[in-house]
Amino acid sequence: MAGHLYVILEVDHSKIKDLLEKTIIRKSAKEFPQSKKELEVHKEDEERYFYSELKKDDGVTT
Repeated sequence: MAGHLYVILEVDHSKIKDLLEKTIIRKSAKEFPQSKKELEVHKEDEERYFYSELKKDDGVTT
């Protein structure tokens, strides 16, 4: 399961990086709302799925 999560996070990181680069290169706030939304969703997913799996592997519970 953890291996699959790494792939998902890697793709997500790339997508967010591209959105932020477009925002910076164009010096336009046009893409910012989408970048912000994607980053918030990514953060929530990362905390919910990735970190919870790591904690399970380490025997840590919250």
